[in-house]
Amino acid sequence: MRILDIILTYDYYLMLLSFLITLYGGSLLIYNRYWKYDYSYKRTMVGAILVLQSFFCVFGLLRLELYFITKARQELRAVLDQPDLIVRINRYDVGDKQSQEIIDELKYSGFNKSTRSRPTKKDVLQIIDENNTIILTARRDSKDKTDYYIYYHGYSFTKNSSIGRIKTTSLIL
Repeated sequence: MRILDIILTYDYYLMLLSFLITLYGGSLLIYNRYWKYDYSYKRTMVGAILVLQSFFCVFGLLRLELYFITKARQELRAVLDQPDLIVRINRYDVGDKQSQEIIDELKYSGFNKSTRSRPTKKDVLQIIDENNTIILTARRDSKDKTDYYIYYHGYSFTKNSSIGRIKTTSLIL
């Protein structure tokens, strides 16, 4: 599991490597197609396999991203179902009403429609129960001040990739 998380953290390098291998495979196919005096069935098959590997690489990485986002959401929801949670924003305890609103929003967080904006201001959320402390980062949307992107610190991939978005006014201090 840890190895898969590390692979996803550096997925852009894997995509670049896959792209370079695809270019090489494509050049083998073009070479074989247009220089018929040196045609080789083996070279054609190697070129085709090298081109096809890029599709498997891209779809595999996308599937792995979805797996980690789903796993992070499941872990978060398992903690949010516990009674007597303490919520802290930037190391400050929040009130019960504010805390409950944040917990409810996180339980039902999802991917809202894109607003063609980006995350800006960063708040660190700590959700504490008797066994665990979950650390999340909430980054405010640049257009809608009540919309926040949520990042989970359990995996290195989800520290940089949003696991959902919530709408709340409780994070405004």
